[in-house]
Amino acid sequence: MNKLQKVPISSFLTEREGRYKPTDEKLKRIKRLDKIDFSGKIYLSNKSTKTDMIIVKPGDLVISGINVAKGAIAVYEGTEPITATIHYSSYIFDKEKININYFKRYLKSPMFIKELQQKVKGGIKTEIKSKHLLQIEMDLPDIVKQKKVNEYFESVENELSQLKNEMLLQSTYFIKLRQTILQEAIEGKLTKAWRNANPVKKGNPDYDAETLLAKINQEKEKLIAEGKIKKQKTLVPIKPEEVPFDLPDGWVWTKLGKIASIVRGGSPRPAGSKQYYDGNIPFLKVADLTADQNIFLNTHTYTIKETGLFKTRYIEADTLLLTNSGATLGIPKICTFPTTFNDGIAAFIDMIPELNKLFLYYFLKEKSNWFLTEAARGQGQPNLNTDIIGNTHIPLPPLAEQKAIVDRVEKLLAFVDELEKQASTRKLQAEELMQAVLREAFEEKVAITPFQQMQLIATVIDTLENHNQHQGEMIIAKYLYILSFVSHIKTGFKFQKWHFGPYDPNIKKLINNRTYFSRQGKAGLETYRVSQKETLFKYPNPIVAEANNKLPEIIKIFSSTKNIEKRDHKIELLATVLKTIEDSKKTNPKDIYYEMAKWQTDQKLTGFISKAEKFSEQEVSDCIKFVTNKGWV
Repeated sequence: MNKLQKVPISSFLTEREGRYKPTDEKLKRIKRLDKIDFSGKIYLSNKSTKTDMIIVKPGDLVISGINVAKGAIAVYEGTEPITATIHYSSYIFDKEKININYFKRYLKSPMFIKELQQKVKGGIKTEIKSKHLLQIEMDLPDIVKQKKVNEYFESVENELSQLKNEMLLQSTYFIKLRQTILQEAIEGKLTKAWRNANPVKKGNPDYDAETLLAKINQEKEKLIAEGKIKKQKTLVPIKPEEVPFDLPDGWVWTKLGKIASIVRGGSPRPAGSKQYYDGNIPFLKVADLTADQNIFLNTHTYTIKETGLFKTRYIEADTLLLTNSGATLGIPKICTFPTTFNDGIAAFIDMIPELNKLFLYYFLKEKSNWFLTEAARGQGQPNLNTDIIGNTHIPLPPLAEQKAIVDRVEKLLAFVDELEKQASTRKLQAEELMQAVLREAFEEKVAITPFQQMQLIATVIDTLENHNQHQGEMIIAKYLYILSFVSHIKTGFKFQKWHFGPYDPNIKKLINNRTYFSRQGKAGLETYRVSQKETLFKYPNPIVAEANNKLPEIIKIFSSTKNIEKRDHKIELLATVLKTIEDSKKTNPKDIYYEMAKWQTDQKLTGFISKAEKFSEQEVSDCIKFVTNKGWV
């Protein structure tokens, strides 16, 4: 990287002098700068003002004192002078010293804000005048380097723009895809092959829904007769013309009210009263159910006391719930704990235990939009009463197929989640790279991003593969350490003394990113491959270039040792000796061997209690002699 020169902004910007009253004759018939938006576009107007003014000439750099860090900076490219209020400042700039696009990016960077906070009381919250701006010093590379940095920015910005457009399209696509999966699930389309292998068995509720529905009705009648549940309203039978699609063999149409009792909760009044609230009994509100996209509800926000139990409803754990009012109506959840709940939630109770609640959850999930747009039509505030929910038609499959449907849906939705995660990861990595370029451009010390670290890991894997060497996780880690020691490359890894040599646990997290790396073989004997080289190496990375220069030389040290076990032994020896030298600041063989005796290892994992037990004094002495001859220490 080129050495940066720290210079004051005044070395390449000169303020255009002159301050005028708004009534000054010089300003007559001159258009006024109305605003500069955050993209750097200038807007003109003929508005009058009582604020003092400045004159801006063609080619001047104009900066908003209020919104400079948000991007309100532009070169005025008109042919006639314009005016601006004193909330702006106008500058002549030296094109041989500063690239304006580079400077614009600097003014939007965290580094500028940091400098501003150090030099100006109030920092970015203060209106930035020329006296503030011109005194700030910045690390400034030569004009060629500035242009190169801009090229970095433009490539990343183009990628981000494309990704944002893709993400908008993909987010719509993912929503539709999930909806299609659920719709095909409740229509039986996902389990056609399952039915072919598992035909209808009359009289068996696992394979015949008519028998299942009859069993549900018998169980309800029994509970009513025993006085355990109340008799429900008679539900009107479903007419043939009311069904939206034909059912597979073995299924039946029924209504939600036929398979469960549907009840609403209640709220102790007055709300928040200490007489009823803040006890030790969970109390759910709609916001608890809509806080995330999870199937199961495991937490609650509010509680009530026993005195409030008579004004609400109590349910047992593993109860299916549905929001029934407001804009978030129609959201299902399975509550994992006993609780009470308010009247914005409906609960499905008195179900036979064999019914698959996850199947019912996915059915309700598929009906969410219908509940919101159809079931509550004609009402001011969307509101589902228990009659609407109870009369909702449901295609009921037999019990065994319910489970098959749930298994299929979960696999397909997990696949969609992974696709969405990969799309989000691409966007995040591009944004990380933008921050890395910012730091590289405006700071001499570059912080390494996780994306750049993955680029470095991929470089090691690729180089090892090209030299027909094993690419296991610990070998990769040791090569990364040797590379950082020998080449003084700042990898961003924090290597610790590990059982098998220098190691940073963060390597495991990065190398298990399935977007960019694939793994073959079981742990300890695994081999890694780079999956998406084109995407991973799309953006320039200075440390990768340095690694490519040095890695082959390091790898060749061990190439003559064909036996993998012996080669791994030598790699670990070199990494261990270098780490011990780094930590102890010593190079005498006896001192290093003494320090290696302190490097304890797990005997069950390694077969040794310390590094000194694993490696002989002669091996350590020879290794130190080797690295000394190489000029590495």
